[in-house]
Amino acid sequence: MSTNASRPLAETVIEPRTGWRLVDLSELRDYGDLLWFLVYRNLKGRYVQSSLGLGWVVIQPVVTLMIFTLVFGRVVKIQPPGGTPFSVFVFIGLVSWQFFSGAMTSAGASIHGESSVVSKVYFPRLILPLSVVLSRLVDLMVSLVLLLVLMALNGLVPPPRALLIVPMLVILVTCLALGMGLWLSALAVQYRDVAYSMGFMAQIWMYLSPIFYSPEMIPERFRLIFGLNPMVGIITGLRSGLVDYPPFPWALVAQSVAITAVVLVSGALYFRRSERLFADVV
Repeated sequence: MSTNASRPLAETVIEPRTGWRLVDLSELRDYGDLLWFLVYRNLKGRYVQSSLGLGWVVIQPVVTLMIFTLVFGRVVKIQPPGGTPFSVFVFIGLVSWQFFSGAMTSAGASIHGESSVVSKVYFPRLILPLSVVLSRLVDLMVSLVLLLVLMALNGLVPPPRALLIVPMLVILVTCLALGMGLWLSALAVQYRDVAYSMGFMAQIWMYLSPIFYSPEMIPERFRLIFGLNPMVGIITGLRSGLVDYPPFPWALVAQSVAITAVVLVSGALYFRRSERLFADVV
């Protein structure tokens, strides 16, 4: 009898990770091809299969800019600080907010939206919200190009410090969107009402963020609480970095960094704690 016949077959056992722990970077690296495939699939599904394609990235912020400029610039007559043209002032807020809002809500729905795959195949579940957030960066890059065009039409040139400030704040808002997406995606699996409330929550959050107004318009006694919104530091920092009206809001940006770190780390911990239940619940 062949000796090979008596040898037991090798088995690979995949056990769910438990406990409060952060991301397993080595496992994420092993599934890197899947991550980039999902990023490509998200982009293809969003734009390639639509008649206007990437045109939607241009249409949405431009139309919103026109409405905000008409209502808040012409009717309400809000005056941005530093003499910044209102269209540029608003568009900087819109660019950052639309990226954050779109990435956060899409990432929040990513696990529930892929329930058929999650319940059958093993892979790091973190890949789903992460791929959504990364794919939204393409929208952000296109919007930033539009912003530069709008600034040029208004005779504005970004100062040299924008080369440092803009990438720093893009990373910050990306981390914030991912952190919120991790929280929402894990919660939405266990509590279905979370999925229905995300759009409403984003709408309220938008009005609490200085998109069409400046933090200076907030009464002094409320500014400390207002600054707890991490988008305040991000939007205000982008404006200061791009149109160079001093001073740069270091205190607000530092608050945003601290709050974003808490949201991202706690979101990753909660997501890892909850993901072993995803296949049973979705």
